[in-house]
Amino acid sequence: MMNCILHDILTPNIVRKNTLEEDVRNIPETYRYDVILTNLPFGGKEGKQVQQNYPIKSNATELLALQYVIKKLRKEGRCRIVVSEGVLFRGDAFAKVKKRAVRKL
Repeated sequence: MMNCILHDILTPNIVRKNTLEEDVRNIPETYRYDVILTNLPFGGKEGKQVQQNYPIKSNATELLALQYVIKKLRKEGRCRIVVSEGVLFRGDAFAKVKKRAVRKL
C-alpha cells in the first residue's frame, strides 16, 4: 500500500487471496507473463485441496509457488526467483520440481 501511495496510485486494485489456490494446470496464454520477479514463500504449508491444483503434490509453499511461476510464464518468458536451499538440494518432490524448472527456465 505504501508503494502505491508513493507512486500516486491512490485507488489501487488490490485483491487479498491465496494465489496458490489457483489451478495452474490449464492457464490460458492471456494470463501468462513475459517476466516474473519473485521471492518464494518459504516454510509455509498448504493442505491437500490446494495441492490438487499442481502437477507435483507437496505441502511446501515454496514448491507450489515455483510450479505456479513456471506455469504463469509465456513460452519465451523469463524469471528471476529467490529459492530456498531445499529447492536446490533436497530430493523427492523438491528434485522433481527443480528438474521441471531447469527444463522450462
